[in-house]
Amino acid sequence: MISLETLFWLLIGIFTFVGFIRGWSKEVLVTFSLILAIFVITVFLQYVPFMKPYMDAGGPGRVFYVHAAVVIIFAFFGYQSPKLRQLSEVVLRQRFEDSLLGGLAGALNGYMLFGSLLYYLHQSGYPFDWVVAPGPELVNLMVFMAPAFLGVPAIYFAVAVAFTFVMVVVI
Repeated sequence: MISLETLFWLLIGIFTFVGFIRGWSKEVLVTFSLILAIFVITVFLQYVPFMKPYMDAGGPGRVFYVHAAVVIIFAFFGYQSPKLRQLSEVVLRQRFEDSLLGGLAGALNGYMLFGSLLYYLHQSGYPFDWVVAPGPELVNLMVFMAPAFLGVPAIYFAVAVAFTFVMVVVI
């Protein structure tokens, strides 16, 4: 059995490597898709009338599953790229700075993705028998997870900055 703390940091390390390979421009789009996922969760829970009763009727397990599904779906589509290249081509063609920034963005994406999932699991009270609550080291980090500090109104500003960046730089 692996602890949630170890799994969290291991997955951030894996996503750092993935970001190093993919480069910063693709990783930034994933960051924005994760911000958009948190935005969708926030807006749906506040402004869609049937969501609150639906979530309450299913208990904490349903709340976690819905939050996790939204985050994972947005991350999945954020990681889709039009063309997959071989590892050797990527390493030879990319500049070191692009790879280094990609690694930092990949670490941020791993932190946002798995931190969000862990945050939502913590908020639902670890409703599954196969999940053991983490130790105090990770519980103390919950205030630094993306959904915790990207509440209303900060999420609105984050979405505005993300889409401004996409409009100015990417398109």
